[in-house]
Parts: sequence; C-alpha cells; structure tokens
Amino acid sequence: MIKLPATGLALLSLVLVHCTSSGQQDPATKDSTTASTPGKTGEGPDARYTVTEHSFGLVPLDATYETLLRTYGKERVTDENMYRAPDSDEMVMKTIINKGKRDEIVIQWDDSSFHQKILAVEAGQENHPFKTSDGVHYGTTLAELVTINGASISFSGFGWDFGGLLTDFHGGKLAYKEGLPHISYDLGINLTQQYDEIMGDQIIDTDMPKAKKYLEHIVVKQISLMPAL
Repeated sequence: MIKLPATGLALLSLVLVHCTSSGQQDPATKDSTTASTPGKTGEGPDARYTVTEHSFGLVPLDATYETLLRTYGKERVTDENMYRAPDSDEMVMKTIINKGKRDEIVIQWDDSSFHQKILAVEAGQENHPFKTSDGVHYGTTLAELVTINGASISFSGFGWDFGGLLTDFHGGKLAYKEGLPHISYDLGINLTQQYDEIMGDQIIDTDMPKAKKYLEHIVVKQISLMPAL
C-alpha cells in the first residue's frame, strides 16, 4: 500500500474583502456560477481562485473558522462529519464553503474540535475554477504537468482508494520543499476504453512505455494545499 503523508485530505480558508464606498460587491459574495468567467485582456489572475503555497483563493493557511465566517457569511460556511481519509473509518468534522457548487472548498482541521489550525484545503468539484500560479487547473493533462515540472512524475495506479495520487516529482519544479507548505494534485482518467495496465496498487512513472500512451488522457481533478509538515 502507498503511505499517505499525515496531511492527507484537505480544504479551505479565506480572508475578508470589504465593499468599496462606491458599492462594489464583495468578491466573496458574488454568484459562484459566474466565478470562472475569463477576465479582460491585461487583467491579472482572479485572486479568489488562485492557489499559492500560502493561500487557497481568499483563504490563507493561518485562517480560522471565524475568518471564514467573516469572509463568506455563516450561510455559506457549513460543518459536516466526513471520513478523515479515503481508507479511514475515522470521522472528523470538516468545514465546507459553497457546498455543492462548482467552487466548493473543503477544509480539514488539525484540531477538528476547535477549528483554529488548518490541516488541508482542497477543491475537487467538476470543472472547479481554482488554478495555481504555475497554471495547473482542473483538466490539466499529465503531459502538461510533466512539462511544467520539467521532470518525470510518478503516480499511483487507478481504481482503488488512493488511485491517481501523485507520489514523486523527481526533483522537478513541483517537488515538495521540506519545511514549506505544498500544493498537491489528485488525478483522474478520461477514457472509455480499457486501461488495465495502469490500474491497481502500483507506482507508475510517466517515462514508462505503459504510461506514455495515456498522458493526454490523465488529468488533474483535485487541487489541495497543505501547511508545512
């Protein structure tokens, strides 16, 4: 079995943005169905959906539950008992922002009873709008990810609890840096034909012949941000 880091699953936190005196709408309260509309030419990335090593959209890694309430309003922030990890029977309280919407964020707390220290923030809804500063987003192919990384990538086979987990960036640009927060990705595969050779509990490298023919069909689905280990 692949051993996951203690930081496992993840989800969201945010910073309060005030309306201007001219009555401009707070970005955190805009309709999430229009959230990913491309900006005009020359505009920078939308901070609400930009993931860096220090924040997931508007949520800094040092945010608390009170921060989330001030940013989104209590009607958009809910708590729910969820499994700690895919292979775990342990239930923990996680916080969900914009539940069921495309820009849903899930936050796991290191202290789930107190909601003061974030363990992980993640977005995994279909076509979610979150994007890293390296340009990784929902639907980025594994071939594109290898190009961004500048080195091969290892991942777990599909079809089980930890299927599609990226396990090694082989020293490339996306490699985890010890002592720093890190961004991780979970993969999915868009194929109707059989792909048995990349299924199951195994570690696969993108340089392997059996993987190369699937690199354009394996895509990023979930993006997570975790604090320094």
